[in-house]
Amino acid sequence: MTDSFRSSVAPRLLAELGVIVLGVLLALGVDAMWERRGELILEESVLASLAEELRLLDQQLDSLERRDSLIVHRADAFPLQSDDVSLDSVSALVAEMFSTVPREPFLPTYDELVSTGNLRVLSDRSLRLLLTRFASEARTLTGYTQQMDTQWNVTARPVLYEAVAWPANPGAREPRVWTERAPRLAPEELDRLRNVVRDRRGFANVHWRLVRSMRDLVTELVEATDGALDRR
Repeated sequence: MTDSFRSSVAPRLLAELGVIVLGVLLALGVDAMWERRGELILEESVLASLAEELRLLDQQLDSLERRDSLIVHRADAFPLQSDDVSLDSVSALVAEMFSTVPREPFLPTYDELVSTGNLRVLSDRSLRLLLTRFASEARTLTGYTQQMDTQWNVTARPVLYEAVAWPANPGAREPRVWTERAPRLAPEELDRLRNVVRDRRGFANVHWRLVRSMRDLVTELVEATDGALDRR
């Protein structure tokens, strides 16, 4: 009877155990499948958001590039030889060159990807390397802009304030009019102003090259991001 019991029960137990094991394996497989699907959905979302931010950044960099070109052009048109320069003409030109110190519009793309862990979600290694280059160049450009700001606040603003009645308040947009000033700049005032304009031109020229390099990299990033999205 014992042998008969074993012969009848053992296969059934083995079958039930097999069903249990198979169920566990299937459950693990389903969990892995859903986990992978979740990763793919997250990666696609990150790529789509990155592509949108990069296109916006390219537009902002284009605006900076145009501004730098304008500053260089205005500086080249500044009267470097003639001393017969009116306050009105100088004020108008300097206002256009200095009224807004360029600020980098960089989106916190890379830092945000790192802090949220989403950089690891990107499976394209070449895209991750491009983003690392992007972060490095962004820091270089931002650092140079801070240098420009320091030069403006420490060196240029006092000269402009003295020469053409530039507002001491950084928030003011229009130069004040000092009616008691002579209608033309004294030679020494004009010399100081020329030096400021030369420095501003130099900064703008270097800044333009950095922005141009950044735009080229952003173009690469856009193409890599679009390619990663197309392959999904």
